[in-house]
Amino acid sequence: MSRFRIGFVALLLALSAACAATAGAETLRPVVLQLQWHHQFQFAGYYAAVEQGYYREAGLDVSIRPAQGEVDPVEAVIEGRAHFGVSSSDLVVARSKGQPVVVLAPIFQHSPFALVTLQSRGFDNVQSLAGQPLMIESHGAELLVFMQDEGLDADALNRRPHSHTIAPLLDGRVAGMSAYVTDEPYALRELGIPYNIITPRSGGIDFYGDTLFTSEALLDDDRAMVEAFRTASLKGWDYAMAHPEELVDLILSDYSRDQSRAHLLFEAAETRKLILPAIVEIGHSNPGRWRHMADIFARAGMLEDSVDFDAFLYRPLASLPAWVRPAVLGGIGGTVLFAGMAAAIGFMALRLRREVAQRRAAQAELERMALTDPLTGLENRRSFFAVVERELGRAERSGGAPGLILLDLDHFKKLNDTMGHPAGDAALQAVGACLHDIVRPSDVAARMGGEEFGLLIAEGGGGALAQIAERARREIGALSLDWNGQTVTVTASFGTALRRGGDTPNSLYERADHALRAAKEGGRNRVEAAAD
Repeated sequence: MSRFRIGFVALLLALSAACAATAGAETLRPVVLQLQWHHQFQFAGYYAAVEQGYYREAGLDVSIRPAQGEVDPVEAVIEGRAHFGVSSSDLVVARSKGQPVVVLAPIFQHSPFALVTLQSRGFDNVQSLAGQPLMIESHGAELLVFMQDEGLDADALNRRPHSHTIAPLLDGRVAGMSAYVTDEPYALRELGIPYNIITPRSGGIDFYGDTLFTSEALLDDDRAMVEAFRTASLKGWDYAMAHPEELVDLILSDYSRDQSRAHLLFEAAETRKLILPAIVEIGHSNPGRWRHMADIFARAGMLEDSVDFDAFLYRPLASLPAWVRPAVLGGIGGTVLFAGMAAAIGFMALRLRREVAQRRAAQAELERMALTDPLTGLENRRSFFAVVERELGRAERSGGAPGLILLDLDHFKKLNDTMGHPAGDAALQAVGACLHDIVRPSDVAARMGGEEFGLLIAEGGGGALAQIAERARREIGALSLDWNGQTVTVTASFGTALRRGGDTPNSLYERADHALRAAKEGGRNRVEAAAD
């Protein structure tokens, strides 16, 4: 490189450093962040960015505006009443409708949206809610997709206005309500009321949650400010995840006392499970996952147009190493600066390779989690049906004879009601481990949802189906768990169905399910086979 080029690079760096040195003396730029709910730990990272001075260091004076009434963060940002907003996966739908929103960073790697029901009412799965009154908030499109995927007609749902309290659930005015798993369950737990949480993830729908976004107009007008706000916000979230108790105290002192300290600490612990800071870099955004989300919305008929992902997903600016600016200000000569830059580039390349490897590993882990039931470690419903479809296609070509086993734990609701959800979860985990040990390498075990499990038996015909089902029935019945000094035992009812020519995953499932119902009606703790 010529001395002219070296000097030119040094000059650019010096100018950049000078601009940075004088930034603090400039008037801070007012910026508004529109939240989608009231002040609580759900937004702790933004409070941390204010309190720790990260926004101020970026030249920004940030006002964090809580939701008032039915304020839509997308409308607030697009109409210019706010610069940035926090919203749900509905951003994909908004973009398809022509709203020029731009995703900056999904904060929650898993959406906190779920349906909550009371155990005492018997509504323990999506299908049981058909025709029942439900409170589903306006930004809960992913819940509608989930219910539609589970066989409910979204247009025929008995939806009621959401009161944003659990009172209608408690007094029976509604059978279920949309909720954040990080928030509403706390009140039910404190009241000692057993409840069910039905998440889209149990059906294989795993969306991002609480995504930071802006408008195309602001990004085009001042990309540097958008980058500065994003960087400071993610830095705030890193701090909040490392200091949850400090953030809880900050919320109580500066933002809201609507929730108790214990409630906020509960929210902080549950929030961490969805952000996954130890596994994934906070704000990590996978374009392939966004496309998959859009495909799911499109399948449900919720997208009005295709989504331009190049415009929808923000790509962060690359930044220089922290040592460069002070080095230039300190008067380092051109040759030394060039040597330092070369070393820094080599270091950055090494670090980049490591980061790429780490992100690939993190993405592989996310993809595994999207196909796995988090409680038992087995395949989830969506993954299982994909495997069934693949095996049926293979059998159609080769003439194989795969079969399906469905099993349902007997009187599981009684177990939950008498010994509590943790005991029920322990029983489900034990059954999952039992099934995992029983299936052969060519077979697949899955938790279909609630207390229902499925086994795909890839080969062996009806004889293998009967043998594996009977073995599973015996071994599940032999399980004995010690739970707080009490013995927990379970039994299961089984239905089996062998593939017939022309079978689809749904038709095979329906025949196995019919046999399962016959097993229950015949006294439970038994195996019934569907007619071939």
